Amino acid sequence: VTVGADYVVLFMADVSGQGESSACVTVLLKNLTARMRSEYNRKQRQTVLNPDEFLAKANAELLGTQLGKHATVFFAVVDMQSNTLRYSVAGQLPLPLLVCDQVARYLDGSGPPIGLFEDTDYQVKEVSLPDQFRIMMFSDGILEALPQESLVQKEQFLLEQAAGLSTNLDEALTQLGVDVNTAYPDDIALLVLDKE
Repeated sequence: VTVGADYVVLFMADVSGQGESSACVTVLLKNLTARMRSEYNRKQRQTVLNPDEFLAKANAELLGTQLGKHATVFFAVVDMQSNTLRYSVAGQLPLPLLVCDQVARYLDGSGPPIGLFEDTDYQVKEVSLPDQFRIMMFSDGILEALPQESLVQKEQFLLEQAAGLSTNLDEALTQLGVDVNTAYPDDIALLVLDKE
Protein backbone atom coordinates (compact mmCIF):
# COMPACT_ATOMS: atom_id res chain seq x y z
CA VAL A 1 0.00 0.00 0.00
CA THR A 2 1.45 3.38 -0.92
CA VAL A 3 1.21 6.13 1.66
CA GLY A 4 1.88 9.61 0.41
CA ALA A 5 4.53 10.04 -2.27
CA ASP A 6 7.44 8.44 -0.45
CA TYR A 7 6.26 5.43 1.53
CA VAL A 8 5.20 1.86 0.92
CA VAL A 9 3.54 -0.01 3.77
CA LEU A 10 3.51 -3.77 3.67
CA PHE A 11 2.28 -6.27 6.16
CA MET A 12 1.42 -9.89 6.47
CA ALA A 13 -0.98 -11.18 9.08
CA ASP A 14 -1.91 -14.75 9.90
CA VAL A 15 -5.02 -15.06 12.05
CA SER A 16 -5.46 -18.01 14.41
CA GLY A 17 -8.10 -20.54 13.50
CA GLN A 18 -10.57 -20.50 10.65
CA GLY A 19 -14.13 -19.46 10.01
CA GLU A 20 -16.11 -16.26 10.32
CA SER A 21 -14.39 -14.87 13.41
CA SER A 22 -10.96 -15.25 11.78
CA ALA A 23 -12.27 -13.56 8.65
CA CYS A 24 -13.55 -10.71 10.84
CA VAL A 25 -10.04 -10.17 12.19
CA THR A 26 -8.67 -9.99 8.65
CA VAL A 27 -11.28 -7.36 7.79
CA LEU A 28 -10.47 -5.46 11.00
CA LEU A 29 -6.77 -5.29 10.05
CA LYS A 30 -7.54 -4.25 6.48
CA ASN A 31 -9.91 -1.51 7.67
CA LEU A 32 -7.45 -0.32 10.31
CA THR A 33 -4.76 0.04 7.66
CA ALA A 34 -7.12 1.97 5.37
CA ARG A 35 -8.21 4.21 8.25
CA MET A 36 -4.63 4.95 9.34
CA ARG A 37 -3.64 5.67 5.74
CA SER A 38 -6.58 8.04 5.38
CA GLU A 39 -5.66 9.82 8.62
CA TYR A 40 -2.10 10.25 7.34
CA ASN A 41 -3.37 11.68 4.05
CA ARG A 42 -5.52 14.17 5.98
CA LYS A 43 -2.39 15.06 8.00
CA GLN A 44 -4.01 14.01 11.26
CA ARG A 45 -1.77 11.13 12.37
CA GLN A 46 1.36 9.28 11.33
CA THR A 47 0.49 5.98 13.03
CA VAL A 48 0.58 4.14 9.70
CA LEU A 49 4.27 5.09 9.35
CA ASN A 50 5.19 3.83 12.82
CA PRO A 51 5.12 0.03 12.92
CA ASP A 52 5.16 -0.20 16.72
CA GLU A 53 2.25 2.22 17.08
CA PHE A 54 0.28 0.45 14.37
CA LEU A 55 0.73 -2.94 16.06
CA ALA A 56 -0.20 -1.50 19.46
CA LYS A 57 -3.37 -0.03 17.94
CA ALA A 58 -4.18 -3.30 16.14
CA ASN A 59 -3.57 -5.22 19.38
CA ALA A 60 -5.94 -2.97 21.33
CA GLU A 61 -8.65 -3.16 18.67
CA LEU A 62 -8.40 -6.94 18.38
CA LEU A 63 -8.60 -7.37 22.15
CA GLY A 64 -11.60 -5.05 22.13
CA THR A 65 -13.52 -7.35 19.81
CA GLN A 66 -13.48 -10.10 22.46
CA LEU A 67 -13.38 -12.69 19.68
CA GLY A 68 -10.65 -14.65 21.44
CA LYS A 69 -8.48 -14.49 18.33
CA HIS A 70 -4.86 -13.56 17.87
CA ALA A 71 -2.72 -12.93 14.81
CA THR A 72 0.93 -12.96 13.92
CA VAL A 73 1.90 -9.83 12.01
CA PHE A 74 4.90 -8.35 10.26
CA PHE A 75 4.35 -4.63 9.61
CA ALA A 76 6.89 -2.59 7.65
CA VAL A 77 7.31 0.86 6.17
CA VAL A 78 9.74 1.47 3.33
CA ASP A 79 10.85 5.05 2.73
CA MET A 80 11.49 4.86 -1.01
CA GLN A 81 13.44 8.13 -1.05
CA SER A 82 15.89 7.35 1.75
CA ASN A 83 15.86 3.57 1.11
CA THR A 84 15.09 2.85 4.74
CA LEU A 85 13.04 -0.03 6.08
CA ARG A 86 11.38 0.31 9.48
CA TYR A 87 9.46 -2.68 10.80
CA SER A 88 8.02 -4.47 13.80
CA VAL A 89 7.38 -8.16 14.35
CA ALA A 90 4.42 -9.62 16.22
CA GLY A 91 5.10 -13.35 16.25
CA GLN A 92 5.58 -13.70 12.48
CA LEU A 93 7.26 -16.92 11.41
CA PRO A 94 9.14 -17.40 9.23
CA LEU A 95 10.66 -13.97 9.44
CA PRO A 96 10.76 -12.01 6.17
CA LEU A 97 13.74 -12.37 3.87
CA LEU A 98 15.72 -9.42 2.54
CA VAL A 99 17.54 -10.08 -0.73
CA CYS A 100 20.27 -7.65 -1.83
CA ASP A 101 22.83 -8.34 -4.57
CA GLN A 102 21.65 -11.97 -4.82
CA VAL A 103 22.36 -12.54 -1.11
CA ALA A 104 19.47 -13.28 1.24
CA ARG A 105 19.18 -12.84 4.98
CA TYR A 106 16.38 -13.01 7.48
CA LEU A 107 15.26 -9.78 9.07
CA ASP A 108 15.52 -10.08 12.83
CA GLY A 109 12.94 -9.21 15.40
CA SER A 110 10.42 -10.66 17.77
CA GLY A 111 7.33 -9.77 19.70
CA PRO A 112 4.12 -11.44 20.80
CA PRO A 113 1.21 -11.86 18.38
CA ILE A 114 -1.51 -9.23 18.55
CA GLY A 115 -4.68 -10.09 20.45
CA LEU A 116 -3.07 -11.92 23.36
CA PHE A 117 -1.84 -9.35 25.88
CA GLU A 118 -2.86 -5.83 26.82
CA ASP A 119 -0.33 -2.99 26.74
CA THR A 120 2.19 -4.85 24.62
CA ASP A 121 5.17 -2.85 23.40
CA TYR A 122 6.57 -3.66 19.97
CA GLN A 123 10.12 -2.79 18.99
CA VAL A 124 10.98 -1.03 15.76
CA LYS A 125 13.93 -2.25 13.74
CA GLU A 126 15.54 -0.13 11.04
CA VAL A 127 17.56 -1.29 8.05
CA SER A 128 19.28 0.76 5.37
CA LEU A 129 18.47 -0.61 1.94
CA PRO A 130 20.47 -0.49 -1.29
CA ASP A 131 18.94 0.97 -4.44
CA GLN A 132 17.80 -2.49 -5.54
CA PHE A 133 16.33 -5.00 -3.10
CA ARG A 134 13.61 -7.56 -2.59
CA ILE A 135 11.63 -8.30 0.56
CA MET A 136 9.90 -11.70 0.60
CA MET A 137 7.41 -12.86 3.21
CA PHE A 138 5.88 -16.32 3.41
CA SER A 139 3.05 -17.26 5.72
CA ASP A 140 3.77 -20.06 8.16
CA GLY A 141 1.95 -22.52 5.91
CA ILE A 142 5.18 -22.82 3.93
CA LEU A 143 6.84 -24.41 6.95
CA GLU A 144 4.28 -27.22 6.97
CA ALA A 145 4.71 -27.83 3.23
CA LEU A 146 8.51 -27.99 3.04
CA PRO A 147 9.93 -31.52 3.20
CA GLN A 148 12.82 -30.85 5.59
CA GLU A 149 12.56 -32.44 9.04
CA SER A 150 13.14 -29.58 11.48
CA LEU A 151 12.14 -25.93 11.63
CA VAL A 152 15.82 -24.92 11.53
CA GLN A 153 16.36 -26.98 8.37
CA LYS A 154 13.28 -25.49 6.72
CA GLU A 155 14.35 -21.93 7.54
CA GLN A 156 17.87 -22.62 6.28
CA PHE A 157 16.48 -24.07 3.04
CA LEU A 158 14.29 -20.99 2.48
CA LEU A 159 17.29 -18.75 3.11
CA GLU A 160 19.45 -20.67 0.65
CA GLN A 161 16.78 -20.57 -2.06
CA ALA A 162 15.44 -17.03 -1.57
CA ALA A 163 17.71 -15.12 -3.95
CA GLY A 164 16.64 -17.27 -6.90
CA LEU A 165 12.93 -17.59 -6.14
CA SER A 166 10.24 -16.36 -8.48
CA THR A 167 7.90 -13.66 -7.23
CA ASN A 168 4.97 -15.79 -8.45
CA LEU A 169 3.67 -18.02 -5.64
CA ASP A 170 3.09 -21.17 -7.70
CA GLU A 171 6.47 -20.85 -9.40
CA ALA A 172 8.24 -20.19 -6.09
CA LEU A 173 6.55 -23.20 -4.49
CA THR A 174 7.60 -25.41 -7.40
CA GLN A 175 11.18 -24.13 -7.05
CA LEU A 176 11.03 -25.08 -3.37
CA GLY A 177 9.84 -28.58 -4.19
CA VAL A 178 6.32 -28.01 -2.87
CA ASP A 179 3.52 -29.68 -4.85
CA VAL A 180 1.05 -26.91 -5.72
CA ASN A 181 -1.73 -29.46 -6.28
CA THR A 182 -1.55 -30.87 -2.75
CA ALA A 183 -3.92 -29.62 -0.06
CA TYR A 184 -1.89 -28.54 2.96
CA PRO A 185 -3.20 -28.01 6.51
CA ASP A 186 -2.56 -24.25 6.36
CA ASP A 187 -2.72 -21.62 3.64
CA ILE A 188 0.51 -20.58 1.96
CA ALA A 189 0.86 -16.91 1.06
CA LEU A 190 3.76 -14.96 -0.45
CA LEU A 191 4.17 -11.19 -0.34
CA VAL A 192 7.00 -9.58 -2.30
CA LEU A 193 8.25 -6.02 -2.57
CA ASP A 194 10.76 -5.70 -5.38
CA LYS A 195 12.65 -2.47 -6.04
CA GLU A 196 14.77 -2.64 -9.16
